[in-house]
Amino acid sequence: DPELYFFDDASDCCLFAFGTSSCPKEDACSAASTNPTTVSTTATTLATTLPHFETADGCVYSKWHISLDFTKCTNDLEYLPQWLEDPELYFFDDASDCCLFAF
Repeated sequence: DPELYFFDDASDCCLFAFGTSSCPKEDACSAASTNPTTVSTTATTLATTLPHFETADGCVYSKWHISLDFTKCTNDLEYLPQWLEDPELYFFDDASDCCLFAF
């Protein structure tokens, strides 16, 4: 039944999938993140293809995207290289747009 999986807004979808109306998201530069300045070899290689950003205190982050385990939106540097083939589809300027796409 398709009505079980399609929602009018992100809040309803998140409430159904995660039990909360807030979309799960993780900011790579928030205080709760561990080692936000650590960059994987894969992400470092991709840095020349997709712009990465740095905060005044040295935290490196990317545009918002779905996490590799597909449980939240994040702006970390871990993403599939295939997503770079169509970055407008997989990367977002803010978390809310990512949540609307993913959840």
